Amino acid sequence: MKFIWFQDLNFLASPKGGAQMTDYQHYVYGLKIGLEQKLVTPEILVGQEIEQDDVLILSNITQFNPEMLATLDNPIIVFNHDYNFCKWRTFFPMADKCKNCYYKPAWEKLYKKAKLNIFLSPLHYDMYKFVFGDIKHSVIPSPVDPREFHNLGYERKKDIVTVNGHLKFKGGKNLEKFITENPGRRVDIIGENIDIPPSARYIGKVKNSALNEVLNEYKYYIELPDTPQPFNRTMAEASLAGCELITNGLSGFASFNWKKEEVKSNLGENSSKKFWDEVRGVI
Repeated sequence: MKFIWFQDLNFLASPKGGAQMTDYQHYVYGLKIGLEQKLVTPEILVGQEIEQDDVLILSNITQFNPEMLATLDNPIIVFNHDYNFCKWRTFFPMADKCKNCYYKPAWEKLYKKAKLNIFLSPLHYDMYKFVFGDIKHSVIPSPVDPREFHNLGYERKKDIVTVNGHLKFKGGKNLEKFITENPGRRVDIIGENIDIPPSARYIGKVKNSALNEVLNEYKYYIELPDTPQPFNRTMAEASLAGCELITNGLSGFASFNWKKEEVKSNLGENSSKKFWDEVRGVI
């Protein structure tokens, strides 16, 4: 029996985005515990040999045909990173109109057929439940590594920081409103140098390897999304680094409502262990 990952992107070659990093970490942990795995992307789908007892892990699959995937007889795990069924998911995921979406029936059939649907946060699942009703599921956070992000015990002399929280799809207008309404607060921005609010300070891009050090200089991390975020790795990283969070009800990570001391024990390899325990538990 093999576990075959279906993914839009080759996370083994370039695990850069949040979904790819999460899949990569779970994949590596699977190898560590002796599981045979394989990755299939759209470019190499044709001609792939799939044995009857192989388990299919359907991850980011916006470039795959859900109707075709639902016809496969293999055990299926749907691992949702986003709102895959919606081509406009960045703009209005899980609005009332989603209940009448043209694409809904094909995806619903896939979700109902799956042995298990995995979501990244309570909020993430609630949004799917809003559209599809209750489906067999488990909630497992992204395995952000506490060895890479942790509190260094610095005196935090700077006020607030965000990583790309100024971008439109991350709730940039909400951040601008916060800055306007809180003129005594200092907000520093890491990330893309576009649409920087006038009263904020842009400090450039920061390599992931240096981000923990920078986050430890700040008391607060802010992100005020417009749409429900499935998880939000950067917010988890900031929490692990010791920042207090300023957010709203649309952050998947914050929807866990963990106490500060609970964050570390639910992430990293403990998350990957839960992932594979849940997957193997339904096969």
